Amino acid sequence: MNVRNRCSAHSCADSAVTVFAERELCLNHFLSRCYEDLERLDRRGRNPGQNNGEITSLKNFVEECSRRALEVSLSCEHLDNLQRGRLLDILLWAGELCPLEPLPPERRFAHSA
Repeated sequence: MNVRNRCSAHSCADSAVTVFAERELCLNHFLSRCYEDLERLDRRGRNPGQNNGEITSLKNFVEECSRRALEVSLSCEHLDNLQRGRLLDILLWAGELCPLEPLPPERRFAHSA
């Protein structure tokens, strides 16, 4: 993703590195936004009994968050180790939030006798 505009966060003069949740964000605001959303969704995800709309919303967030974190990690040239670690943490945390669906029978591992 080649974003050349300024970050849309209030009073930020940094260049945007990605578009996330329909907002152009610099690296620091992208990381902050991901962590805020992950914390909010992680708390809500611990409550059983989510409806289909909530599950779909969660899956959409996980997909966008993961895709953008990966794009940023591959497209930003001068990431320091802390920024790389945060992007990896976001990818891993997002993956933990997504409810796993059971594999269809043809894709399950056969048990050895």
